[in-house]
Amino acid sequence: MVTANKGPPMETTEERDDAPLGIKVNKRLFKQIQYQVHLQKHSRNHRYTQIDWIKSAIEEKLLEEGDHPQIDALQGVNLSFKLPRELLDQIDRKLELVKKSYEKQGTRGHYSRKSWIIDAIEKKLEQITQENTSSFSR
Repeated sequence: MVTANKGPPMETTEERDDAPLGIKVNKRLFKQIQYQVHLQKHSRNHRYTQIDWIKSAIEEKLLEEGDHPQIDALQGVNLSFKLPRELLDQIDRKLELVKKSYEKQGTRGHYSRKSWIIDAIEKKLEQITQENTSSFSR
């Protein structure tokens, strides 16, 4: 017996709060992320995930940049994950500032959400590398 579905399908909390996003990154960056997640899992939190690490990188970049976004981009291997809509909204607000900056300069530039997230990931990797370097030199 087939019954009719009355009303729209129920959304899970995950469907409402997280938005799927796929970003192409180079193999070097992908391996660095995997390595950092591996270190976190074995030293601090065995439930630490790649998504946790990426969220952390994004949140740090949001705090660091304030109203002065930086521009950089990469290309390479696909990396897929879901982020909370709140984080994506914050990134979109930053990108609006970039767009306005381009308009003020009278130039036509493009800086995507994906490029911004990649910048956040690279910045976090640089920070970890510097911390590791300084701890080894002591």
